[in-house]
Amino acid sequence: MTGLKQAAWTYLSDPRARAVDNSALFGRLAADAPVLHFGPVWLVAGYDEVTRLAGDPRCTLALPPTWDEQCARVNPAFGEVFKSFMTVQPDESHRRLRRLVARGFSARTIQALRPRVEQVVDRLFEEPIRRGHCEFVAEIGIPLPVMTTAALLGLPEGDWRHVLRWAHSLTADLSEMTAAFQAAGDQELVPSREERERTLREVMDYIEELVRRRSAQPGEDLVSHLARQSGEDGRLSHDELVSMVLLIFMTGLETMTAALANTLLCLARNPDAWQRVVADPSLAATAFAEGIRTVTPVPMGSRVAQAEVELGPHLIQPGQTVLLMWGAANQDPRQFSEPSRYDLDRPGIGQLAFGHGPYFCLGAALSQLQGESVVRKLTTCSPRIALAADELQWRDDLAFHSVRELPLDLGGSAAPRPILAASGR
Repeated sequence: MTGLKQAAWTYLSDPRARAVDNSALFGRLAADAPVLHFGPVWLVAGYDEVTRLAGDPRCTLALPPTWDEQCARVNPAFGEVFKSFMTVQPDESHRRLRRLVARGFSARTIQALRPRVEQVVDRLFEEPIRRGHCEFVAEIGIPLPVMTTAALLGLPEGDWRHVLRWAHSLTADLSEMTAAFQAAGDQELVPSREERERTLREVMDYIEELVRRRSAQPGEDLVSHLARQSGEDGRLSHDELVSMVLLIFMTGLETMTAALANTLLCLARNPDAWQRVVADPSLAATAFAEGIRTVTPVPMGSRVAQAEVELGPHLIQPGQTVLLMWGAANQDPRQFSEPSRYDLDRPGIGQLAFGHGPYFCLGAALSQLQGESVVRKLTTCSPRIALAADELQWRDDLAFHSVRELPLDLGGSAAPRPILAASGR
């Protein structure tokens, strides 16, 4: 096994190898090893190769044959619920469900949320700006997506903390269940299976009651929009509606937290770029898009080949797993000039932080709204931002590529401190 192939396998199998900024490793894979093969698993890192397979109908987001076995040691009940999610349905069902929910993420709907999101951003930054520093992940990155998702779904503010707890618990379960490269028994199950199943019952009961209320008295929120299309004569069954709301609970929170943190990390590391945004806040959306390209928060997506797929000299067999490395494709020098450089002048078309093809992220516009709102807010109240730590800790799970914490100086007086983080290996 070559050194680069060994580094890729170590990244997949060893949490310690993921607990660093692996952007450099991703770039090496895209440039020198765009396709790697590990038994029944293909690691695809090149931009052209990733986009080709992401758009190939023979590569679908489907559960592996070992799904029940993978779930058995974590949370079998959630494994069963996950089977009903839109993302893992057969093509025809997936397209039907996606069309129905996509109307709730229309440009008009997202723009109508702008005042609410900006109000939440103002509220969250009030105390950090007053004292001149913050731990961005905990104070802004975590609560903002919760509050935004709650606004989209029309949830009362008193329920936001429950949504956050449920989302973290279920996302952690999913991460463990999909960590097929992690040796079984390597991690101690905390919390217990009983606690995990109790959490699942709580969230399912909450959603059932929410759907019942919105079906009886619909409003202008996304749940009401979906409820209008459900029922005996509807295009959306009750179970599909409940599953859809649960999926929205899970998918919009931690991903957005990582995206916000990565963008602020890039801006703090590049003070000249930040000064450009301060001088021209219309660059806020660009700053966010380039941030999640430079340090991609969701590093990979998984597909299962449903038929033979030729990829250059390679032949992917039916049933084999294909790992599409979004984070590596975003570092491919064949697609992006000097890909490791954070560049506000880079053409934004083509970055893959939101995926590609039929599974492209439905919440992309909502994510962009949140990222732009955060960056714009800081241009008005913190003309200089700086990292307030000499070393950053990175998440070690496969699902995310992001810092655990991001201490920031918002006072405008401190010079950026050097970051001592290991490079990709």
